Amino acid sequence: MTDLNTLTFDDLVDEFRELDDRDAELERLLELGETLPTFPDEHRTEQNRVHGCLSQAWVVPGLSAEQPPRLTVQADSDSLIVAGVIAVLKVLFQGHTAADAAALDVRQALARLGLERHLSPQRRNGLYGIVRRIQDFARAAA
Repeated sequence: MTDLNTLTFDDLVDEFRELDDRDAELERLLELGETLPTFPDEHRTEQNRVHGCLSQAWVVPGLSAEQPPRLTVQADSDSLIVAGVIAVLKVLFQGHTAADAAALDVRQALARLGLERHLSPQRRNGLYGIVRRIQDFARAAA
C-alpha cells in the first residue's frame, strides 16, 4: 500500500508516466484515494467542507510543529475519485513551507500528471476549490 507521507510528487509523476492508458491512470488515482488516512468525524463540518465540489469533500490544512513549520493536509471525500485527487494534492503540498505552498504553480504540477483529463468540469471546479483552500491557508500562514 502507498504511504502518502513518503511518496514524492516526482515519484507520482514517474508512476503515471509508466501507466499505459487512461484506464490504468484512473485505477491508480482510485487506489491513491483508498490510501488517505482516516479523517476525524469532528472535522466533517460545514466550515471544512469545500464548496463547489460535486461530491462532499472536507479539507483541513495545518502546520507541523517542526522548524520551520511545514504544511500538513487532512482531507477526505465521499467520492473515491475525489479522494484520489485529494491524495495527489496531499503529496503535492505536504511538507512545503507555507510560503512555498502558497507560491506553488498547481496547474503546471498537475499537468505533469495529466490529471485534469480524468475530471469533468465540475470535478475540476472541486479540485481547484480544494487548492484554493490549501493555498489561502498557506498565504495566511506565510
